[in-house]
Amino acid sequence: MRGEVVRPVPSLGIRRRDGLQMIYPGKEHSIIGETESGKSWYGIGCVVAELMAGHRVVYIHFEEADPVDTIDRLLALGLDAELLVKLLTFVGPDQPVTARRLAALLDPVPSLVVLDGVNEALSLHEWEGNATDGIAAFRRRLVKPCTKIGAATLSCDHLVKDTQGRGRGPIGSVHKINGLTGVLILLENAEAFGRGQRGRSHVFVTKDRPGNLRQHGRASRGGTAKTFMGELVVDDTRTVTSGLLLRFHAPAGDGADDDVLPAETSPVAEAVHAVLASLPGGEVSSERALLAEVRKAGHKIRDVEVRAGVDDLVAAGRSELIKGRHGANGYRALSASRGDQGPSASLTASASASPIERGTRDADAGTAADADGTQWDADQQWGCAVCGCPDDDPIRPFLFDRCQRHAYRGGGVPGDDGAEDR
Repeated sequence: MRGEVVRPVPSLGIRRRDGLQMIYPGKEHSIIGETESGKSWYGIGCVVAELMAGHRVVYIHFEEADPVDTIDRLLALGLDAELLVKLLTFVGPDQPVTARRLAALLDPVPSLVVLDGVNEALSLHEWEGNATDGIAAFRRRLVKPCTKIGAATLSCDHLVKDTQGRGRGPIGSVHKINGLTGVLILLENAEAFGRGQRGRSHVFVTKDRPGNLRQHGRASRGGTAKTFMGELVVDDTRTVTSGLLLRFHAPAGDGADDDVLPAETSPVAEAVHAVLASLPGGEVSSERALLAEVRKAGHKIRDVEVRAGVDDLVAAGRSELIKGRHGANGYRALSASRGDQGPSASLTASASASPIERGTRDADAGTAADADGTQWDADQQWGCAVCGCPDDDPIRPFLFDRCQRHAYRGGGVPGDDGAEDR
C-alpha cells in the first residue's frame, strides 16, 4: 500500500539478442530438457554474463568432479583466465554438501549459483527424487541458503523420458515445479550440439512465478503453458573465428503472432537472404559455398557477419538448415526479402551513413547501430559501457555490455558520475 514492495525484474544471466534476461535476482530457477539439449550451455551463457558484469559465480557440478570441460568452454567463449580465477568458484562434490561447506562457498555473496545435475545431487545426498520430502530437502539444504542471501540459483535437470507422460516438468516429484520462485525454462533440441558442429535448441518458459517474461515471448498454440522465448545457438565450427559462438535469438512473428515480437533481420541478413533466393532452388550446399556466393554478389561483408546473418534468418523462420554434400550444412531461403528497397539498397544505405559505434547514441534518430548497420534501441549499450571501444567478439553484444578490461575493474558509464550500470 505504501509502495515499498519492489517487484522482481529478470536482470541476470545470458542476454537475448534484444537485451532480455531471464534470471531473477534471489530467486530459484530450473532449466530442463533431454540429454544434449543444451542445458549446460544455457547455464554457461549465464555464467559468462555474470562474470563479465563483475559478479561472482558459484558453479556446483554434481555430474562432473573435474572442472576441465566447464573451464574449457568458458575459455573458448573468450573469457580471460584472470577473470575466472578472480570471480568463479567451481566445485564437483563427491560427498554430501554440509551447511558449513555451502556457507564457505557463498562468501562473498555470488549473484548466481548453478546447480548442475539435480538427480545426481539427490542421489549423492540419498534424497528420494520422486518424493516430496526428497525435493524439499534439496531445496532446504542447497537452494534456500543461496536465495536467502540474495543469490539466484539455476538448477539443470532432466525431462521425463516417456514423451506421452512427460507434461512440462522434470523427472520426479511435481514439488520441483511447485516450489520454484523464479522461472522454469524448457529446452527442445532442433539441431544436435557437438564438437565442430552448430547446435540449436528452442527455448521455452513453462513457469514464471514473478510474471515478467511471457509478454516477451510467443504463446504456444493449443492452450499449453509453454511460451516460446527464442533459439539458443552454439556454433563450434570455428571456420572464421578461433572460439565458440554462443547466441540467444528472440522469436520471430508468424502470422497471427506477428504483433508479439518482430523478426530480427539486419541489413546483412537481408543481403544474405537475397543471395540465397537468387540461387537455383534458393539454396546452397554448404556454408563455404554461401560465403563464396555472397562475395560473388559484390557484398563486402565479413564472413563472421554472414554467419550471424544466416543464423538470424534461421531463427526468424526465413531460411532453414539443410543437409548438403558430404554431410555439410547447407541453407535454403524460405521467404521473400522484406522492405521495398531490397537488401542491397538497405546495406548500401547503412554503409554510407555516419558510423555509430556500439553503445553510442544518435541524438537525432534515437538509435544505436552496429558497424554492419543493424539498428538497436539506443537505451541498450551493446558496446563497452565504460570506454565505448568497438566490439570485435561476436558473442559480446548478446551477453554483456563491457569489454574484458572493464568488466571486473569497476568504472562507471561516462556521464553517470561513476555509478555502476547495474
